[in-house]
Amino acid sequence: MTYIRNIALSPKSFTGFNSEGTTFRISPVTAGTELVLRVSVWKTWTDAEAKGFTISCGGTTVTEAGIPKANIWTITPQSDTDSITFTCLNDGKYWKADNLCVCTSADWTILQTLKLPKDTFNGDTMPLN
Repeated sequence: MTYIRNIALSPKSFTGFNSEGTTFRISPVTAGTELVLRVSVWKTWTDAEAKGFTISCGGTTVTEAGIPKANIWTITPQSDTDSITFTCLNDGKYWKADNLCVCTSADWTILQTLKLPKDTFNGDTMPLN
């Protein structure tokens, strides 16, 4: 059996992030390794327009303005790293999150050939036959 590894070390523990940022650990990756992040996010407030959030990894930052139109992002760290940080751009607000998967772009390409259930990404490994 072949396994594609979710390099997010505790995917179920990532439940959201605020304006102070939430950092989660990943298996160590080297600079230049393109990563694909698949995570469901939704805002928890109605009293202000969503400014969006940032995703930072190994000296690279991706900004998602407003409400995301997709739940998949790619990021290529500029330096070796073992963490990713999500930060809300609205002060004092909180984005909820679940179904986190972080994998290399090569593994993501393989995953796209499969028809997997939505909650597949809440585990540490994904068995493939």
